[in-house]
Amino acid sequence: IKARVIEMMGHLVRAAIEESPVLEPLLAIQQKWVDGIIEADSFDELCTAVRKSLDDFIDRLYLQGQNRTNTKITKALHYLNSHYKERISLDDVAKHTGLSKYRLAHLMKEVTGQTVIQHMKHLRMEDAQKLLDGTEKECVEIAFELGFCDQSAFIKEFKSGAGTTPAKYRRARRSMKWKA
Repeated sequence: IKARVIEMMGHLVRAAIEESPVLEPLLAIQQKWVDGIIEADSFDELCTAVRKSLDDFIDRLYLQGQNRTNTKITKALHYLNSHYKERISLDDVAKHTGLSKYRLAHLMKEVTGQTVIQHMKHLRMEDAQKLLDGTEKECVEIAFELGFCDQSAFIKEFKSGAGTTPAKYRRARRSMKWKA
């Protein structure tokens, strides 16, 4: 079943990219989906991984579909996807898109439903969870890798997004894997 699901995800991503080359960032994200599917140890975990992968895929298609008519927002999203690990500001993204920071902020919220900062935080949170699940890196290493100024800022942001600290998140995920 896992092999068929992975094959299906590959076909979906390729079809989406052939339809719209601006969806090329899906290739990088596809690996995260595949990893989640491979790591599933039970049928329930597999169903959850597939659901999450498909939900993420559909959300990203929707975002890009909404943005097709606004190339400036598409450009901003691509910039964020490529630079979210760096210390970037609204001014940086605005300069890259050729918009004022006020116009960018307004369009981004209107088109995606998120602010530039919310989108960047979402990308960092996804990456943080992946690093906590798949590596032995310390929180301070993860913090700096994801562009946080220090470990306490990372912990605060992670707790705000996940409802728990990175260390507790890692322990809970590991205990779930051992129980399965």
